[in-house]
Amino acid sequence: MNTFGYYQGLFNGLQKSNSGLDNLYNVIGDYNTIQKGTYKRLLSSYFETGKTNEAEEKLGLRKKDTKEEDDNSEYTTTKKFATALSDAAQGLSATKHADIYDEEKEEDLAKEVTTFVKAYNDAYKNAGKSSSSKLRNLANGLKENTKSYEEQLKKIGITMDEDNKLSVDTEVLKKADTSDVKNLLGSGSSFVGKTMRLAAQISSGAAVAASGVTTYDATGSYSTTGAGGYYDLFS
Repeated sequence: MNTFGYYQGLFNGLQKSNSGLDNLYNVIGDYNTIQKGTYKRLLSSYFETGKTNEAEEKLGLRKKDTKEEDDNSEYTTTKKFATALSDAAQGLSATKHADIYDEEKEEDLAKEVTTFVKAYNDAYKNAGKSSSSKLRNLANGLKENTKSYEEQLKKIGITMDEDNKLSVDTEVLKKADTSDVKNLLGSGSSFVGKTMRLAAQISSGAAVAASGVTTYDATGSYSTTGAGGYYDLFS
């Protein structure tokens, strides 16, 4: 037996094994360093010139604060208010809630109109101060639509002030002719029906803006995909 060759092979094998163990120890050491926060402290010390935050962001140790996140938050809020307006308009749909216009349901109707007016004011105010010109234009569309019905709305107790904010006098509403109220608030071509369409467009536009993807239809307007269900409520 070649004794020298045997021990040389054994020694080489141990060297390779030690190399593998060293790598394992290095990995464990790095893990412990990160877990104890030493890694972060070393980075903070190294990047004293204002690059600390950037380094931490890349390592996932710090939440990145950017204008994009602020914009997404803004658009998410706009979408929430616009959806609330659409939901409030649903409550006045004569197709879905025909009985709400019965004379004995005047209290329920007054409650639904009050909810709608509040939702309208919230959606209009929020979209009107949006950083998106498209959403501001849609908010202006809400205002112009309301102004076109201003005299009719006044007769049933809904008025608009100089800041374009709506208010409702429920006593005037209860005394108004039921058929007039239904025609103005409950049909597809009514004030509320058109408001719902605009709310759906604001909601869709805010969702598009939040995703960072701009989609337009053939006319160059924001796509209102998904709003068709709302339209059907007043058809």
